[in-house]
Amino acid sequence: MKIFVDADNCEKDARKIILKACTRENIPVELVANKKLPINTQNVVFTMTVCPETKDAADNYIFEKVTESDMVITRDILFAKRLIEKNVFTMNDKGKIFTKGNIEDLLEQRELSLQMKSLGISNAPNFRTRTDTTEFSKRFNESLIQKKKITS
Repeated sequence: MKIFVDADNCEKDARKIILKACTRENIPVELVANKKLPINTQNVVFTMTVCPETKDAADNYIFEKVTESDMVITRDILFAKRLIEKNVFTMNDKGKIFTKGNIEDLLEQRELSLQMKSLGISNAPNFRTRTDTTEFSKRFNESLIQKKKITS
């Protein structure tokens, strides 16, 4: 079992939660991004992979490496759909778990948001709340423990 983080857009507080939980559970984490991100740890279970700055390079890297026993953290709903089709547990950095049952609705919401944005209408705040962090911490820790039991 390994945790892959699509780290380009993953919030710093979510990365801290991931690193803390995975240190506690001794689960490897690979942060994947188009640029080097600071990791405040020397723990050997963490790696940072820097991909070329081309479209979807980090997503494609993760997709090639990930297996059904792993978990992926990403905000990218299109990428999440690819992962779900590969039967990989996927969630975002606010605690939203992507499933076969909700991904189509989320894709429709994404498309609507993009259309509204192109018209100059914003329908969602772009800032992170304390509730987002709390929800992510709760869901990530629960999911990590459950996934670890399944794969052990």
